Amino acid sequence: MEYNYSYEIAALIIYVFCGFLLIADKGTKRRQNRILLAAFASCVIGTCCSLNTAIIANEGVDSLDLLFKISQYGYHITHCLLPMLTFFYILEITGKWNQFGSFKRALTTIPVWLFYILLVVNVFTPIVFYADNGIYMRYPGIYVEYLAAMFYVVVSAVILITNRAVLTFTKKIGMFAFFMISAIGVIIQLVSPMLLVEVFSEALGLLALLFSVEDDRASRDVVTGITNRNTFVADNMRFMSAVSNYQVVFVKLANYRNFLEAMGVLAMNEILADIATWMADDNQEFEVYYLENGTFAFSNYKWEDFEVERLVNKLRLKFSDYWTFGSITIPFNTQVYVVKVPKDVNNVNDLLSLIDSDNSITDQVVSIFSGEDLQFVKRKSDVEAAIKRAIDNNSLQVYYQPIWDSSRNRINSCEALVRLIDDELGFVSPDEFIPISEQTGQILDIGMFVFETVCKNIKEQNFKDLGIEFVDVNLSPVQCMQSNLDETFKMIMDKYGVTTDQINLEITETAAAESPEMFTETMNKLKAMGFKFSLDDYGTGFANLSYMVDMDFHIIKIDKSILWNAEESEVARVILDNTIRMIKEMGVNIITEGVETSAQRDYLRSVGCDYCQGYYFSKPVERDKFVDYCRSYGNEINKAVN
Repeated sequence: MEYNYSYEIAALIIYVFCGFLLIADKGTKRRQNRILLAAFASCVIGTCCSLNTAIIANEGVDSLDLLFKISQYGYHITHCLLPMLTFFYILEITGKWNQFGSFKRALTTIPVWLFYILLVVNVFTPIVFYADNGIYMRYPGIYVEYLAAMFYVVVSAVILITNRAVLTFTKKIGMFAFFMISAIGVIIQLVSPMLLVEVFSEALGLLALLFSVEDDRASRDVVTGITNRNTFVADNMRFMSAVSNYQVVFVKLANYRNFLEAMGVLAMNEILADIATWMADDNQEFEVYYLENGTFAFSNYKWEDFEVERLVNKLRLKFSDYWTFGSITIPFNTQVYVVKVPKDVNNVNDLLSLIDSDNSITDQVVSIFSGEDLQFVKRKSDVEAAIKRAIDNNSLQVYYQPIWDSSRNRINSCEALVRLIDDELGFVSPDEFIPISEQTGQILDIGMFVFETVCKNIKEQNFKDLGIEFVDVNLSPVQCMQSNLDETFKMIMDKYGVTTDQINLEITETAAAESPEMFTETMNKLKAMGFKFSLDDYGTGFANLSYMVDMDFHIIKIDKSILWNAEESEVARVILDNTIRMIKEMGVNIITEGVETSAQRDYLRSVGCDYCQGYYFSKPVERDKFVDYCRSYGNEINKAVN
């Protein structure tokens, strides 16, 4: 009866193909890839030895008896390595390699060494196998090899089960397939020794690993070729649920946008790819991600402190000099954040907030932030929680700041401003909680709260009797993404009997300029209802004349910084004078913010500004105080003006 070695030929082809693919795609610098490559190499040698013994046995060539025996020993020496290497591979991908320590890892190799001792003894007396003149027979010592394999399988299974949260679903399926396919092959060959399918099943199992655990094409960023943001989020969600503590290192090119505007997208993409290549090739013991806006991250649940320190020093050294790409040298201002999870950050949203953190560019070429430097992340999380409490408890407040009509010398309108006063954090500035609420989507609830509160106050306090012709209500860019915003506003106004001429909607210059098509569509729907619009913070963003004409604003609000600069600089005053004249000639009304003195008020009235708003008249106050102000102090303001 002859051996059927056709499966071994197929296995050899699979091993060689996978080995070359692994080297070409992954390289050998990462321990994970080196272990897998060692497994392929041992399988190639073992398969060649097994194939050789099968051919000699089938042909019955006595002159090759020595080669027959050597091939048998080669097969068993390499074959028993696969379970151990698989165990080491699982230690690495689950982050347990360093935690096991070198001494424990050495202890786990004992089963293999015991079998090797038996192989040495087998040279003198058959206790594992007998090989002579093409005849091969197994002895009881062979079961030590299978017991060793069973030991590694059991320990590997325990590690996989207890650390399953750090693995994706695909990786779990890949590991399961490897064990199941390999086990089926072992069972078949035990039952039918002449059918050599064991190495073929192991080849299929390793192939499953290569195309599941090692396949990361879907997780790659298109521009840089390294792991993308979605994978960063998914990985850290698993790490946070499965690992007690680990570290993340962010690398932010703080002046990235400046170079993007100067050099263009295509050129900057090439430079980002060059940076990513260095990060991935020179730091292969880490997982490198490209997030967005010139921000990279190193995130790994296996790190020791000394490894993080070594990485930070390497980044400091590399980015302390200009980044050279071809003939281009770029002076990046680089910020490195060393984040300990969960000490500094305990959720993925806070991790992602570091991408958009607005730390000012410092004089240092490379700035390192860690520990106490990262308190702003916790602050953001606290503010987000405070916003949620305020929305849930309906404890947000709407304040009103009066707007003075220069031609009629009276208060004729006001701006509605939301305020957050939290039991735990106290007063939280709108400059802080509004951007956070826009990032989290909470601004939608805040916007609806403000709009409904304004409608309710207009009705209950009869603002028209107070001389208030309309109320300015800020409209968030996020709100403009709601396709049914007009329907929602109509439902609320109908509820309180408020008309569109009693509310003026404000949008910011920068926000409108970033998405003009979206704003135009929303504004057209709201204009059809009768709403009028103000352009807020003019002078701080990117608006131009044609843009202002196309958007058809009823009022343009000049930012307070323009007025304050005009007091300090003659050039700035000329700019303000001409800006007001230009806008007036366009037939658009003007509100100037930041009026704090009578001199500022008189100057603005003299140059034709329609309305003034600022602390000279009143700071933003809660509803009842605003009503009292309109009733009791209006005459005093008028006297002061006259």
